Amino acid sequence: MCLSNHSRLHHVLLCRLQKEAANFILFLLTAILGGFTGESFGVLSGGLMNNPTVSAVCLIATILIMILFGGFYSNLDSIPAGIRWLQHLSFIRYGYVAMMELEFDGLTFGPAEELPDGSCPISTGQQRLELLGVTGTIASDILILALVGVVFRFLAYWALRFSRPRFKGLLLNQACESESNIELADIPAVAAS
Repeated sequence: MCLSNHSRLHHVLLCRLQKEAANFILFLLTAILGGFTGESFGVLSGGLMNNPTVSAVCLIATILIMILFGGFYSNLDSIPAGIRWLQHLSFIRYGYVAMMELEFDGLTFGPAEELPDGSCPISTGQQRLELLGVTGTIASDILILALVGVVFRFLAYWALRFSRPRFKGLLLNQACESESNIELADIPAVAAS
């Protein structure tokens, strides 16, 4: 845990992310919750299916859909209206949107962002968020991410609990009767000596 948190600190400093302590703590919390939710989803997938190969294939297909609708590769507003609702099922979206809001909210771009003609089409982080179609608040996205992670973990527990192999137990009377009927001569190792 220390190594991964230390690595995250380097990413914040090297990528020139906002350096306020509250932003770093929220960045760290979002990253940890994203990992927890993804891990919970993987355990749930493994618990629901008996065959590990089928589980891995279904997990990969589901994660790909979540990535496509998470906002990484396409603007959320550019998704066709008929399937736009799928973005709300993607837990990856909530982590991504929380990170975007955390980084761009309240940010002002300087002269390095100006076009050759001297104009700056995007001068604030809020304009950038609007361009990407990001709406909501950091707190709601982190809360939803945590809630989805806990629900996945709870469902994974129940899936694993009820998918375990069942063994017929011997009744106590049958066990006592079978022990009394065994004689030393019936045991091969004793009979041979």
